Amino acid sequence: EDGVELFREIVDTFAHDIFVVSDLRRRLARLLRRDPRRLKEAAEVLSAILEEDDEDLKVAQELEEVLVESGDAESLANFYRQRVDLALDTDSKVDLYLKICELLRGPLGRPEESIEYYRNILDIDESHPGALSSLDQIFQSHQRWEDLVNLVHRKIDLEAVPRELASLHTRVAKISRFELGDSMRALESLAL
Repeated sequence: EDGVELFREIVDTFAHDIFVVSDLRRRLARLLRRDPRRLKEAAEVLSAILEEDDEDLKVAQELEEVLVESGDAESLANFYRQRVDLALDTDSKVDLYLKICELLRGPLGRPEESIEYYRNILDIDESHPGALSSLDQIFQSHQRWEDLVNLVHRKIDLEAVPRELASLHTRVAKISRFELGDSMRALESLAL
């Protein structure tokens, strides 16, 4: 612990030279990371580096690793949210959205919050199978029947195989009739 405090003092001494400070902060983060009890401090140091240079992918990767190691799902989700804004390509954005959704549906226990991020994925790739499937599960498990019907209609618009289309129309009819109590809508879906 004395070594860490001494290291912090040295970093403060070089505060005028951002390149030296950045290098020293990286070393400090690695030193802190060795002690599982100090992972939060390591994350704070790495975050400070990213605040000065948010394009430093090596530091971003190291911060992600530290956050995963620490088990701080909320901070990890926030980190991914920040990285989405900086992602240059759609594949990276989709990957980050999926990671956010995984945390929201898993350790954070807030699956309904993941809906927005799955919809963001569908804005990028309207037929993304993982997003479509996950939304289907969430809507069904939370009894969001109108949203589920709209999602199935979206799948109908994307589907080209006649057998699958028939199955999707039947599903809309069942949801309409048994969950929404709308017999007319059920009949209209079957008539298509």
